[in-house]
This record gives sequence, structure tokens and C-alpha cells, in this order.
Amino acid sequence: MDALNILKTHKVKATIQRIKVLEYLMNSTMHPSAEDIYLHLKNELPIISLSSIYNILIEFEKKNIINKLMTDRNVIRYDINKEKHFHLYYPDGSIEDLEDKDLENLLSEYFKNKYPQIANSGDIDVIINLKNEKQPTKK
Repeated sequence: MDALNILKTHKVKATIQRIKVLEYLMNSTMHPSAEDIYLHLKNELPIISLSSIYNILIEFEKKNIINKLMTDRNVIRYDINKEKHFHLYYPDGSIEDLEDKDLENLLSEYFKNKYPQIANSGDIDVIINLKNEKQPTKK
């Protein structure tokens, strides 16, 4: 789905700024901060301000278009991937999506047994903070 259709689906007025921010999020895998988005768009949209970016991101989050991620350095980053997944946080500040059905099933069973009141809420977000700079290798 393109940015314009996503905005229409979520009943968000389509402005050039909102479209450009959404397109940037859709094409980024780095989980950018508001500042990252601003630095990327400021030459293309010289009238856009950092506060406009923040306001757009807040609106997108309220409309459930994106998710907000807080890093261990208290930096807010944004993720447009709405599919069930986890995050690997690296010491250099980068964040990687981790899509793993085995881990998802394991955690689902764990929460069903230990915390049944929240197991089906969908409000569980797992963040894995890695202490080593090396990227893990998959088996």
C-alpha cells in the first residue's frame, strides 16, 4: 500500500509533509528518530520543521500507523512494521527487526502460563539489548 492510501485508510489528512514522512518510514529499515527524518527531508522540504516532524509522528502513532520505540539511551525511534516482531538493540544505537516464529510461540506460551491476564492483550513488546558489538549469527 502506498503512503496516500495508508493515510486515507487511517483517516489522516494527506499533506505533502505527512506523505513524505510516511514514505521515508516505509523505505527505512533503521527505525529512525524524528531528528533522522528531519535531516533527511529538510533539503527536499525546506519549510518543514523538526516540531512538524514530531507532530506528524505523534499523529501517526495515535492513528496506529507507526509504533514508538524507546532506546536504552532514551532516544525515541519509530517503526512502521505492524507485523508481530521483536527488536534487537545494539550498543551502537542501531535497531534490527527480529521476526522469529519460534520465539513468538515460546513467549506466547510463557505468558499464557505465567500472566494469563495479559497474554492475549497484544500489548507485549520484547526488546533484546545486546551488549556485544557483533551481530549475532543465525543457526
